[in-house]
Amino acid sequence: MLDINVYFIDTNKYSLDEIMNNKYINKKDIDNAFRFKMELNRKEELISSYFKNKYINDEIYFNEHNKPLTNNKYFNISHSNGLVIFSYLDDIEIGIDIEKIREAKEDLIKYISSPLEYKYIDSNRKFYEIWTSKEAIVKCHGNGLTGIVKEIPGLPLIGTKEYQGKLYRCNMISNDIYAISVVINSDIEFNINLINEELNSN
Repeated sequence: MLDINVYFIDTNKYSLDEIMNNKYINKKDIDNAFRFKMELNRKEELISSYFKNKYINDEIYFNEHNKPLTNNKYFNISHSNGLVIFSYLDDIEIGIDIEKIREAKEDLIKYISSPLEYKYIDSNRKFYEIWTSKEAIVKCHGNGLTGIVKEIPGLPLIGTKEYQGKLYRCNMISNDIYAISVVINSDIEFNINLINEELNSN
């Protein structure tokens, strides 16, 4: 059984100045963050940089579908409503996604859901379980969102599924506030260790 650490920071706990003054944040990170007008988006961008600078420490480049890559690690980042999550593995591709639970419109549910998934969705929480499951598998796959959304397998939420000829293992954590999905390009079973990262940690 593989243990996968998923680190998270709630940016709402910190001021913008606190984040900018962290030792893992540099001037380039700040310049990139200030491309965004809203403070929340600036904080999310800076925390994303914090995670990459602290845990990856390698040159990051992008494939033709804008998936970030390095030469020695696979990693992924997601954020929603100020909560930023991050995970990495040394030798297995990974995709993660987080969404805050909010009202899901019926037309959106129908647009993204297969008949089986539509039957499963009977609450906002279950919609975002399916949504993050689909997003995580696409992010792990790394070729961007191609084809019809409802054909991306959202179920099972926990277990194995196939997407575009590759086998993936999925797991998730959800409650009434957030849904988090983790997908790896492997059939190895894994646990999710959700770790509350303190911004001032060394």
